[in-house]
Amino acid sequence: MIGSQAVNDDDRVRVYTAPTVPARDEDGLTMAWRALSIAARRLPAVLRPLATLRTNAESNALNPICAQSSSWTAASSYAALLSAASFAGVVYADQPFTADATSRVEHDTGVHFPTTISSAQQLVGVGARFMRGLVKVYAVGVYLDAVSARHSLRNWSGFDVDDILEAQPLWNALVEGAPALGVRTVRMVVVRQVVGSHMQHGFERQLIPRVLHIAKRGGCRPADCKADAKRFCALFCLVGTMKVGSDVRIAVDADVVSLSVDGRVLGEVRSKQLAVAVMDMFLGDRSVVNGLRRDVAVGLHQWLL
Repeated sequence: MIGSQAVNDDDRVRVYTAPTVPARDEDGLTMAWRALSIAARRLPAVLRPLATLRTNAESNALNPICAQSSSWTAASSYAALLSAASFAGVVYADQPFTADATSRVEHDTGVHFPTTISSAQQLVGVGARFMRGLVKVYAVGVYLDAVSARHSLRNWSGFDVDDILEAQPLWNALVEGAPALGVRTVRMVVVRQVVGSHMQHGFERQLIPRVLHIAKRGGCRPADCKADAKRFCALFCLVGTMKVGSDVRIAVDADVVSLSVDGRVLGEVRSKQLAVAVMDMFLGDRSVVNGLRRDVAVGLHQWLL
């Protein structure tokens, strides 16, 4: 690859520097009532101050951009929340899966996801990430090697969507990486301009508790697992501001997790615990993307027929 790379002593972290289910059948009145009901339930969340995000000194050491980024204040968070055009933030990600289409639209954001991103990887599900359930941050598409996935998950061939959703061993295989499953890619398309350091802190809040929980199984000291998660999250600072339409990809290949933005590979971290935590963040039972698991279940149902 053109460019240079910095590798730490244990060869686990590489930082790259480059040269410069069908939609719900509801009438309009029912949908309006649902939106108002959800908005009413979520109003207290808007009125609560958001915690100030602090820049981590260890992460800042990786790139000066992190050190220059300012923390979010409660006031700026209020402004972001109150500027949201979609107040209710309802996510129905289970629109019909079309295997032969050239692209798929995530309907909450309008983002088009190509059904393939390489000769092997195919789109299996989409969704949208909302901040505090109100502000759209990015659209998400999950890609798998279709041939490898069909082989690795063949025990669930013929299962309907609801059965797939309830098949915890299947989700464990997707999250933890079943043998021969191949590369798993999470593609995020930014729909609201965001500073890299904000993405860094958002991912830290999700990944650090997960890696610490996974570390209890053994194989990694909690402090080392936490450090790996922080190093990965700090890679977001290398891009400064991500504008609307920025293409962010996280590729998980066995125990290597890499991050790229708009085609530029920023770096990779080798950590089995981090790899599991990243996939759990999106496909676990506490996914940060509402409805994504159901949409992936719809896609897998089509693949495994």
